[in-house]
Amino acid sequence: MRNELRLFLLLAALAGTSVTLHAARAADAPQGDDSVDPAQDADRPEYHSRPLPTDTFTPAESLPEDFPVAIPSDM
Repeated sequence: MRNELRLFLLLAALAGTSVTLHAARAADAPQGDDSVDPAQDADRPEYHSRPLPTDTFTPAESLPEDFPVAIPSDM
């Protein structure tokens, strides 16, 4: 019983400390991203499309859809 009380008090103290640290970090962090101009946002690379590559894979041989294959003997 006594150990359970100590454990509870220790966990309560740790939880209180983590909440305090989280609040301190949130206060130090910059508030929002209101200073970014939407026109500047459009110049970012993820808003531009890239051309498709021309060196994609092309097979050396063409096989028809109904190409016969051997049935495995262990089936």
